[in-house]
Amino acid sequence: MLGTVTPHRRGQRADRLRGRDHRHHHRQPRHRREDPHARHHPARRLHRARLRAPGHPDPPAGGPGIHAEPGVHPLPPGLVRRAPPRPQGQPPQARDPPPHRRGPRRRGQRAGGAARRGGPAVARRLAGDRADDPRGPGGNRLAGGSPVERALGLMAGAGVLPGRAAAEAARQGWRVVAFAFEEAPGLAEHAQAVIPSRIDNIQAVLGELTARRVSAALFVGKFWKHHVFAHRDRDVDEAARSLARTGLSDGALVEMVVATLAGLGIEVLDQRRFLSPWMASAGVLTVRSPTAEEWTEIRHGFDLARYLASSGIGQTVVRSMGVTVAVEAIEGTDETIRRGTRLAGPGAVVVKAVGTSQDYRFDIPTVGSATLEAMVEGGATALGIDGAKMLLVDREEVIRLADGAGIAVVSVE
Repeated sequence: MLGTVTPHRRGQRADRLRGRDHRHHHRQPRHRREDPHARHHPARRLHRARLRAPGHPDPPAGGPGIHAEPGVHPLPPGLVRRAPPRPQGQPPQARDPPPHRRGPRRRGQRAGGAARRGGPAVARRLAGDRADDPRGPGGNRLAGGSPVERALGLMAGAGVLPGRAAAEAARQGWRVVAFAFEEAPGLAEHAQAVIPSRIDNIQAVLGELTARRVSAALFVGKFWKHHVFAHRDRDVDEAARSLARTGLSDGALVEMVVATLAGLGIEVLDQRRFLSPWMASAGVLTVRSPTAEEWTEIRHGFDLARYLASSGIGQTVVRSMGVTVAVEAIEGTDETIRRGTRLAGPGAVVVKAVGTSQDYRFDIPTVGSATLEAMVEGGATALGIDGAKMLLVDREEVIRLADGAGIAVVSVE
């Protein structure tokens, strides 16, 4: 567009850069009565490249991986994935596949792509269409083989939980190598190997973890602290002596185990990842609900039990007539119940809680049929547990024993 030549510039060429500003933006649609449809507007139209027009001084040569097809304008070489050169003499199956040919268009079907808009057709062969491309349906020979196995070192304590965790780990695709420190029924059915282990021979366990290329460890089941005391004066290996020198508190044991396994490149996993189906749900779980007096004992019991659990002392308390008669220490929940009911007599209330900083990698509070059997034996009448924070093992058996003895079981959030 040529600007107006002013009188003082008469005889000079009009300045192309000084075109009249009509306050429009390069003839956008709906300005000065232009076509409102974008696809018909010059600013929206796809123009054919004119690099191959007659008289072009240096038409670009076809690059590797660009194949000339009738009526197709090849893409610039920088936008096309370069195929690696193949040696001569390969069979036809290794060559590039023939171009995809469209079938006849159905009635009423419009022509698609750039051809419908009047522009040039573009080659549509993608990287995934090549027979030897790893992203294609016939490529990636490694993906067709067996997946990379993950080895899980399962440190099995006493009880049924190690067997259940092994079954869930195998279902998730782990190769389970079990180290049996205690008797754990059902473990061998789901573990690739079960290695008898002792607390006084930790070095042998570490050697097996390395030899079997274990990448993660899982501690499941009951590990009795008094076994550590029992082996303290024996002829133990250096790893067990280091464990004893570190200390016998829960925090010291955890730090020692985590640091030792981390040095071998082994991560300690959360038990809930494999035992979540058995977590307790909130609410009254039995036919009978606690009485008003039992609710009072349960509320006070939770205050004390949660404090003790957060302090690393124990998780269970036994109360009767407003008095705390037993607190769990090293002996465990079931023995605490037996001791408390012997002191309190019939009518005692048992509460088991979880601390504020519970480390579920090494300890997951559990209530099972053995807990109810101890309560029935001592004449206890109510049980309160932390809902959704502890395991309820053998739920049907626990409820059956509680209902049969008239014991109220409540899971409190």
